[in-house]
Amino acid sequence: MCASVHHVFLIFLNPAPPCSGPTLTSGLVNSTVASAKLSLPSVGGPWSRYECSACVSGANPANCKTAPQCAAGAAITTCLLPGLTPSTKYEVVCVAAKADGTKSPPSNAVLITTEAAP
Repeated sequence: MCASVHHVFLIFLNPAPPCSGPTLTSGLVNSTVASAKLSLPSVGGPWSRYECSACVSGANPANCKTAPQCAAGAAITTCLLPGLTPSTKYEVVCVAAKADGTKSPPSNAVLITTEAAP
């Protein structure tokens, strides 16, 4: 008796490009406000806004400060993160979001330190 052999070949003609989050670079920082400079993700759009958070380095994520949403219309956008504590180290991460609420993967994390109070 002969055994049956089945071969399966998968061919991906147009694989989806990997989805990545926005690119984040830090901007100006003072004692209570930081700015996040963002570039839109290269795939997965159209993106309508950014959502950013600043978490105290090494602290409970529940204690993060969430920035007001900012529009993601331009290739590079600057979002403000107000309400930070002076002389504190934060880790800032952002996501891009579509009008329907779908979000990108998180951006790279950027470490910032707010200035001492004036």
